Amino acid sequence: MYNDMSNQCFLTSPFQSCKIPTCFPPGLSQVVDPSQQVLATVGGDVLLSCRLEPAVDASAMSIEWSREDLDPSYVYVWWDKEELESSKHPAYKGRTSLLFSELKFGDVSLKLSKVKLSDKGKYRCFIPALETTSKTVHLEVHPPGEFVFRVQFVSLMKLLGLRSDVCVGVILLLAVALVAFLICRQHMRKNPNLPVPPDDEAAAEQML
Repeated sequence: MYNDMSNQCFLTSPFQSCKIPTCFPPGLSQVVDPSQQVLATVGGDVLLSCRLEPAVDASAMSIEWSREDLDPSYVYVWWDKEELESSKHPAYKGRTSLLFSELKFGDVSLKLSKVKLSDKGKYRCFIPALETTSKTVHLEVHPPGEFVFRVQFVSLMKLLGLRSDVCVGVILLLAVALVAFLICRQHMRKNPNLPVPPDDEAAAEQML
């Protein structure tokens, strides 16, 4: 909460019984997030993007990252130019940090290390100095192999200019084709005396 005292802005800490002066009155900048959904792989590191526009030095601001489904909800708190480790949820201790060299450029993105499947969820980036604005980033976490396949497939679909609903249709079509192929192959093995298609017969003769 902001209080105007002697033409100076003060921020009341929700974690400490004190008031901290700040030179960032609300309304000058807003929190923006260029990527609403982020993909991560188990065991790796991921960056949850969040920044201020217009860019201002955020090093003296209070910065809060949280998950509403947790108790306590905070996964990272930056207050009075230091991290409040005691306010962080135990599952995130030692795994979350800011890009300190980028704070002066208004970049308040959160780095999450050693990603776990349980990290999946919605993360809220909130700057108390900008009381009316916050951004939510949805983190998806996948096992290593599944993550690589999904990223490559989505990248291919984007390259082809296909929408998400088209991507789902393509996936279903490929799945049906694969199941049909496996059923047909199993049927052929159980019935070896069935006529061989001309193309397959010619290929077999060439191999002989």
